[in-house]
Amino acid sequence: MKNRKTQGSTYIEIIIAILIIGLTSLAFLGSLAFILEALRVAELRYETVQNADETMDRAVYELSLLGREQVTDELSRVIEDKYTSESLKTTISSQNCAEGLYLVKVSMNINGFKEADLLQTQVYLK
Repeated sequence: MKNRKTQGSTYIEIIIAILIIGLTSLAFLGSLAFILEALRVAELRYETVQNADETMDRAVYELSLLGREQVTDELSRVIEDKYTSESLKTTISSQNCAEGLYLVKVSMNINGFKEADLLQTQVYLK
């Protein structure tokens, strides 16, 4: 019998190794695409919450500049309209509150957010 020395890999072994590397890469890229999409959604939500917080601060500031005597239902609606956009809805109400106390709510309308997702604060006007 002849003694065969192995001097390297056969073509089939190389093809199988490349196939295994390719399948592993494909699985990794699929996971990476999922992670990138989740990151994009989280960034969008964070940006919307930041915008809602800034909007609420501006609406509260504008209300506090006016004072209790100047704030009417009509003026509240004007401020609501001013700070309402496609993704944010601002609501100002004084119902069921003490005199001079206003409830300011900013709801966020974006994919993945529930209607209950909102920021709210109370403002007391002198």
